[in-house]
Amino acid sequence: MSMNRSIEHYWRTEGQALPLAGTRQNEERLVQPKRKPGMQWAYAAVLLFVIIYFFRPEDWIHGASAVPFEKISGGVAILAFGLGLLARGLPTFPREIKLLFFLFLQMCLSVPFAIWRGGSFDLVFTEISKILLITVVIAICINRLERLRMLFYVQALAALFITIFSIYRQTFDQYGRLTGAIGGVFGNPNDLALSLAIAVPLCFILMLESQSLLGRTFWVAVTVILSYGVMQTFSRSGFLALVTAVVACLALFGKVLRVRGVAILAGIAILATFAVALTPRYQKRIASIVFQEQLDETGSAFERRELAWKSVEVALEHPLFGIGPGNFSIVSGNWHVSHNTFLQLAADAGIPALLLFVVLLRSLYRKLRDISRKDTAGRRVQIYANGLRAALLCYVVAAFFADTAYQFFPYFLVAYGSLVCEIARRSSFEAQKRMAFPKTAATPVTTAFHQLVTI
Repeated sequence: MSMNRSIEHYWRTEGQALPLAGTRQNEERLVQPKRKPGMQWAYAAVLLFVIIYFFRPEDWIHGASAVPFEKISGGVAILAFGLGLLARGLPTFPREIKLLFFLFLQMCLSVPFAIWRGGSFDLVFTEISKILLITVVIAICINRLERLRMLFYVQALAALFITIFSIYRQTFDQYGRLTGAIGGVFGNPNDLALSLAIAVPLCFILMLESQSLLGRTFWVAVTVILSYGVMQTFSRSGFLALVTAVVACLALFGKVLRVRGVAILAGIAILATFAVALTPRYQKRIASIVFQEQLDETGSAFERRELAWKSVEVALEHPLFGIGPGNFSIVSGNWHVSHNTFLQLAADAGIPALLLFVVLLRSLYRKLRDISRKDTAGRRVQIYANGLRAALLCYVVAAFFADTAYQFFPYFLVAYGSLVCEIARRSSFEAQKRMAFPKTAATPVTTAFHQLVTI
């Protein structure tokens, strides 16, 4: 089976044939002459998994902690995806998914060289493998923007729920920093700030997708609330990530699309939130990014600088396979992580893992940038491409100050971006095909000729 045929075999939807990009109802609808149920069940299971992962019902529903909802929904999604593979055959994976496989392979190769082999083995084959499989399922089984938009709804509304719930419960730590009222990756102020900042570009996408003034106003309000939540965490990395996300959204959406008014309105609302939240204490916290020795009360900036140098030292001493995934805290001297995703990969899994991760993010960003410049991709695809570009930039900035290599944050973005690239590719293919073979009105002569040759 050829590559194009294999991809087209997978990327079919239940809709009608895709006309040229134009109307909202018909954009990005791909051809599916025949329904196959495998991937529909996989998508439903993925949607359930994303809902459980972000909302974490076991943390706020009494008695729910006894049931491993996340593992069950993830297992069902992988099982449904496997059944879909049996019905359709092995797909042609996007380049980003292949790079992700190579990154996982590098982590597997680093396990025998780990300081604590048991811990690295458990992390790689129980946690990272789950992240890899779920990322592949999302990238393959979602084949329409409508399905992707539903995942954006879940992630954005979950961020809104966590922010409001945490402020209502007053879950502040001993330093007065907002922590998540639910556990998991949202319990730490820095991780909470990153999750909220990444959701801001998704809110921009949903705002521009909305067809009503009420809907756009709602998403502007959500963006403001998320921005306020980031500031309540007093996270310096979250602040930098949020500024990057807002500036990128205003620049990308204002340049490519004719929605400057809405984008500027959202920007003004966020800047107003900044003005309200910039109390003297918050100003001092942000200023400590530059004036660390004078204004850093907790000494965390100095400690992170020392951990960064230690990560570099470990990576240079073990350049090929590192010291094993999750083992840097053993050699850090104080059981702390490196607080830098790129140095985390280099120290834990070797410099090849760092290079693969950088190439993965760079490749995805360049593809999304190319899509945003193509008129044949369609306005909706350009909105999604630009929003994900902003989310990637937001993540990269935060990744310099947080350990996220073994969390879902970057890999969700990889899955989202790769499927947008595939939808754009098919959209461009359909547009080129229609330009090369335009439909002509039937005439009596052509009708008679068609009947003659089909006898």
